[in-house]
Amino acid sequence: MPLAKVYSRFQRLFLGALLVFAGLLLLLGAASIPFLYESSTIKYRFGLDKTLLRVAQVLGVCAGYLLLIQLIFSARLKSFDRVFSLNRCLRLHRFNGLVIGILCLLHAILILVTEGLSAISLNIENWPELMGACLVLSILTIVFISWWRQSLGLAYHRWRLLHRTGTPLAVVALTVHILYVNDTFQYGFPRTLIFSVIGCYVLLYTWVQIKRFFSKGKPYEVVSISTVGHEAHCIELRARKNQHLDYIPGQFAFISLTSPHVSKEEHPFTISSTPSRAPNLQFTIRSCGDWTDTISRLRRKDKAFVGGPFGNFGHLRFPESREFILVAGGIGITPMLSMLRFMADVNDDRKITLIWSNRTRKHIVYPDELSELEERLAGLSIMHVLTREPEYDGEKGRLDEAKFERLLSGCSKQSTVFTCGPPDMMKDTYWALRRIGFPRRSIIMERFSL
Repeated sequence: MPLAKVYSRFQRLFLGALLVFAGLLLLLGAASIPFLYESSTIKYRFGLDKTLLRVAQVLGVCAGYLLLIQLIFSARLKSFDRVFSLNRCLRLHRFNGLVIGILCLLHAILILVTEGLSAISLNIENWPELMGACLVLSILTIVFISWWRQSLGLAYHRWRLLHRTGTPLAVVALTVHILYVNDTFQYGFPRTLIFSVIGCYVLLYTWVQIKRFFSKGKPYEVVSISTVGHEAHCIELRARKNQHLDYIPGQFAFISLTSPHVSKEEHPFTISSTPSRAPNLQFTIRSCGDWTDTISRLRRKDKAFVGGPFGNFGHLRFPESREFILVAGGIGITPMLSMLRFMADVNDDRKITLIWSNRTRKHIVYPDELSELEERLAGLSIMHVLTREPEYDGEKGRLDEAKFERLLSGCSKQSTVFTCGPPDMMKDTYWALRRIGFPRRSIIMERFSL
């Protein structure tokens, strides 16, 4: 039974703290450069002007540092995924982009306050300043489009192309601007440092691009595609060239399909199969617009590439005696389905409570298999909650504090809670569980969006 490598909670906390400390230390070092190596533009300034100009330089250097490390968060490094999980890295990448935009804007405002509009006058001698102004506008544009892509109606694959083109160009402009806007980085240690940092960035960027171009993932082919619920389909893939994916229950992977009926763009989905069974992979996907609406058009023998696995959402990181509570919303059942299939295969007899919210009964995927799993797993109890079926005899309506208090009355507050579903549902679930006494560290949420 091949399984992906898993770090313990202590290992993740220790390595995570070490990496965060190293990152903050480097950020502090970057922020100290304007103090240790004063430029001639600030050396002969006094009072408030000097303070504001120095603050502007510190903000600019920090923004540049954060821009350079953005690549680390989005490079899909397995080592970072094992410590932080890729979904957290990508959320940090997104938030970090917003911070960069704010720092750049403040940097530009403070420069204008101290230097006036002459700092960006259309004069050939001011080309480094003009490049800096264009750089700020470019970064703000990238941040705006990234945060409001869906509101702008921009398709993901088009945004990704713009993002992957615009960000490297911003790094090039940043390098030129830093080297020539003043004399801090024109001599000695600062110049050596900036070339060393940019050299490392170029090497990492080149490695990432080569990896994306030559290694799209492990080769698979479509064995079958079946309907498993309302607008939900299961794609079963078989490895070609005997290159199987080693994963643990609850992880996700990126898949791209080569088919005349489906576009080749890459998408992340949870692996709903279990490594304890046949080597085939299963992905359960609900049609929710654009690319997912075309899934039913796949045919047997269509080719696929699977990259991964990624994520730390799963039960194998916790003690075998720990009681579990699973809270799923709609198709968010997929990582839990993988976990339950695995636990059934290894005869796991711990107490497991599954609360599964769906719109209607027809939205429940794999209803027969879930009933079978409830029989095989002695400790499993499944509770269905339907939000849009008034005539349903069981629990109805949205999950809230009162429902959790009633449904979990027989569960230990020391249980580990896994929750996966729509973002609003997970947020409401988290706070409802906290209010009825579940500790923060016991609630594990699977959040992923691109």
